[in-house]
Order: sequence, then structure tokens, then C-alpha cells
Amino acid sequence: MSNKIKVEFCQNNVNRHASSQNALAFVKEHVPEDTVHLVEMKCGGICVACKMSPYALIDKKYVTSLDADEFFQRFKKELEKQTAAATARKAI
Repeated sequence: MSNKIKVEFCQNNVNRHASSQNALAFVKEHVPEDTVHLVEMKCGGICVACKMSPYALIDKKYVTSLDADEFFQRFKKELEKQTAAATARKAI
């Protein structure tokens, strides 16, 4: 069983929303590769939501907000939460 956190981005959403771009860049630049399994899919299949707001999936949890700054803060908070949980699982 992998202890990596699965972080998924829809390329269409990243292209539409600067805050999705920022979240993707944050993962690439600040999160160790041994911590995450980063998936950049062409389409996430939730087009209505994708057009309206930035989103990402972190271990199947849908993270979004209509406000760009709030989305980025929610994204980082959920990533930190999942990282702590993964670290705890490794320690067991």
C-alpha cells in the first residue's frame, strides 16, 4: 500500500483558473515527490464545476471555492491534513 497522497488536477481547469495553476505549481515546487502522486488529467469530467471555479482532488476529496484565494488556502490546508495523516500511517 502506498502512503503517497494522490493529488489530481484537470488540465482544462488549470488553464482556466490562475489559482489552480498556483496550486499545481505549489505541489511541484514545495511538496517532496515521495509524498505525492501527482496526476494531471486532460479532463476531470465535471465540466460545469470546472468552468465556474478552481478545483483539485486530494485523495478523492474535492477541494474548491468560488474565491481564488480561499481555494488556494483550502487546498493547502487539505494537503497539510493529508500529509500529516500519511506521515502517521508511515509511523505505524
